[in-house]
Amino acid sequence: FYVLPAPINWSYVFANADFTKNKTVYLTVIFTSIIYIVLMIYARFGDKKDFEKLGVTPLVDNNKFDQYYYQILVFTGLRTNAGTDSKVV
Repeated sequence: FYVLPAPINWSYVFANADFTKNKTVYLTVIFTSIIYIVLMIYARFGDKKDFEKLGVTPLVDNNKFDQYYYQILVFTGLRTNAGTDSKVV
């Protein structure tokens, strides 16, 4: 069997929603909202930074008169030792 929670008397809650009585609740909500907004700004900045890295980077020694173009794609996983140890010179 399940124990049901007690019903909430919303008219009592809204009638007694006073800042002077509930400073902790209001400050917690305000602080959480500020932290959320700051983290969203930081995440947006990180997304813009990642978007700049997206795409193909031509090498310095590329010759524009070459007849063949190659694209090297490297995929690594998130498992242990799934990274690469290559040294590109």
